[in-house]
Amino acid sequence: MGSWATIYIGDYSIDTEKNTLNSYYLSIFQESDLQITKFDTSKTEEFSKHFIIEEIEEDELSSLEIVKLVCPISIVRDRLNLLGFTKTVSELCFQAGLKIATHSKQEDIKLNSQYTLHANSEFILNRLSNEYEVLKSLTLESWTNALPIVMELKRQSRSNYQHNYEEHSALVNYMFDDMFFGLPLGDYGDYRHLLRLIIDAFSESDELIYDLTDLVFGGWLDIEYLFDNSDEYISPIHDVSHRIIVITEGSTDAIILERSLKLLFPHLANYFRFLDFKGTNIAGGASALAHTVKAFAGVGIVNRIIALFDNDTGAEDALRTLKGINLPLNILVLRYPEIELAKNYPTIGPTGIAQMDVNGLAGSIELYLGDDVLRKSDGSLIPVQWKGYVQSLQKYQGEIISKTDVQNTFWDKIKKCEDDPSLINNYDWSGIKDILNQMFTAFHKIDEDNILRAISETVQSRFD
Repeated sequence: MGSWATIYIGDYSIDTEKNTLNSYYLSIFQESDLQITKFDTSKTEEFSKHFIIEEIEEDELSSLEIVKLVCPISIVRDRLNLLGFTKTVSELCFQAGLKIATHSKQEDIKLNSQYTLHANSEFILNRLSNEYEVLKSLTLESWTNALPIVMELKRQSRSNYQHNYEEHSALVNYMFDDMFFGLPLGDYGDYRHLLRLIIDAFSESDELIYDLTDLVFGGWLDIEYLFDNSDEYISPIHDVSHRIIVITEGSTDAIILERSLKLLFPHLANYFRFLDFKGTNIAGGASALAHTVKAFAGVGIVNRIIALFDNDTGAEDALRTLKGINLPLNILVLRYPEIELAKNYPTIGPTGIAQMDVNGLAGSIELYLGDDVLRKSDGSLIPVQWKGYVQSLQKYQGEIISKTDVQNTFWDKIKKCEDDPSLINNYDWSGIKDILNQMFTAFHKIDEDNILRAISETVQSRFD
């Protein structure tokens, strides 16, 4: 008979896989999403919707474990976006796939019209013509509007509901009969594009559920090794691992960002790896980071890499050494983003204290640790002091005074929130979140360009 892995949103089945799991779906989940519970014998009726109870021995049923990966839609959306399956990219796939599907259906009609003597030729031709008319008028909006209706019909059909085609539109019937709800993704399509478009029809509190119970019960899957090869679940469009390596100017920056990521966005933390300065003995500083970028570019590392420079004069000076170098698309060089707090910040110079915009001049990681960290006991901000003058740029390099004290205040803040996450909202994380959000969206433009290129090549090969 075989065993099945089924992915649901709530009680709505999206897709199934026989005797194996879909590695692309698995890439959306993490070990923390795994839920293993004992089978509740009082819920046999609910369980029988998905499994044939009669085929399970009574002693097996009493010891049966329900194995699921469960993740809220809001987190699924964040992870899909990070993996490159943004709404924009998935909509591009829809539009291009629709063009190809419509053209292919038209070709099928021409081909089948030549075989009018076949017993079923008229039936086949009518079906193809009806499908062509649906595709010809299909839009993303009409597909999205029909989706809840179709999903409800599919849910009812699992309870012996007889679908009455005459009661529904041609579009609803077409989507009902298609395995993937009539979604035209084309040859470059990916199951995750389907999910990205579907999840917008659900609320943030709904859950994506990957039910692996039948696979485990049937002996097709050993949960112990479920995530062992998760790094290999890559997109054929992107051709890179979904683990993103982040390189900073120093070990303190890396530790601050890594701990902040785990605290504030734990559902995305597993998709990033920060360079280990201590374990690799790599030198710190902007100049050293620029050299590291060149080295990584020259050895053909396939992982996506983000080189994060400070938002200061030293970084600008070091970045000049990278000008004219054609970095591979999987390596991005970024500076910490400009922040509102730094636009009118106290500074100490030869003429005394002055308020000024220190973005691009003194934006080390300390300036992003939060208003609550940067204020002294009297409520004033810890100032930036102007240090060396970079002649080539005709700019001073600024650095916050009492840097160690600022860092220690932050370590105390993050430790309190790690011990009690309910305290997170009591503190200011806006600067850190600006950096992390920059990391999350860093490759979005490249992803869009990649899919547009794949679409262009596919369409050209089909229509030439």
